Amino acid sequence: METRVYPAFGFVIQRNWLSAGEIYNDKNIKDGVITLTGVAPDGAALIDDKKFVWVVAKGEHRYLNLDTGIVHDLPQGWCNLNDPLTAGRQQLTVVQDSEHVCVASEINNGEMPNLTYVRMLSGQSREFPKGTKLYVLEGELQVGAIVFPAMRQVHFSSGAKTATANTEVLALIFGD
Repeated sequence: METRVYPAFGFVIQRNWLSAGEIYNDKNIKDGVITLTGVAPDGAALIDDKKFVWVVAKGEHRYLNLDTGIVHDLPQGWCNLNDPLTAGRQQLTVVQDSEHVCVASEINNGEMPNLTYVRMLSGQSREFPKGTKLYVLEGELQVGAIVFPAMRQVHFSSGAKTATANTEVLALIFGD
């Protein structure tokens, strides 16, 4: 697994690259198994007192809840804010070469931003109000003549703006 971190409106986002069949290991995942202790009211996953938000940016993962036997397929575009995993020991299988993005309190000095997941299909437009802090995780977003590729911050500071997805766009809005 390759990992890089990126700044995001005063927080840190981590992007991981995984190969199909790879056994995922890090601080929280040992031999491909992660123990989720619950789901926070905002949909973030809980591991003890740490909060995590995941987005599958490319590829596909599969989680098997070893406690319940429930299989949860996580295709490109999946986000746990909209589709929470159940608590318990989860075994991760990397089905296809994948990239996923994680925002975690653990890598943000115990702090967790208020996040909203945004998914826009290619060609779709959406207006973002003044003050919106949008982080493009995957795809290409165009605002006027400016194109924002993946892993870029977009702050709509001068007023409401309409943005168009040149490709499918996966993004997070950082709230106050």
